[in-house]
Amino acid sequence: MSKKMILLVMMSFLMISLSKAQTPYDTIDVNLDYVEPLITVPNAFTPNGDGLNDYFYPFIYYNYPIIKYELRIFSINGQQVFYTTDPYARWGGDQADMATIHNYSKSFVYKLYVQFSNGVSKKLRGSFLLLII
Repeated sequence: MSKKMILLVMMSFLMISLSKAQTPYDTIDVNLDYVEPLITVPNAFTPNGDGLNDYFYPFIYYNYPIIKYELRIFSINGQQVFYTTDPYARWGGDQADMATIHNYSKSFVYKLYVQFSNGVSKKLRGSFLLLII
């Protein structure tokens, strides 16, 4: 059963339960336990200092702690421009040699590896744009 279908069934059940309640209010406990890690990676960022999308970093939603993390970012010609093992680190395109890279490449490739304490691991690869606005 898809996640959308499960959510629809849960919402329908909740509405039926609330309509049968004897009091004008009721409380429920909802536990959103992610069965699989949800990792989203942006496809662009704008490091222009305006406070919006100034850094590139993946968003990781999961109920288990991260025990291993590696994020590598490469320029389009294969030069590694960023590497971290810190899941909270963000890349702002601000290394000393980035001025020359920006002149030639505004497209980058990332490799991400995340391992969680319950043994689940994820490998992601993709590309993103650095937009100079």
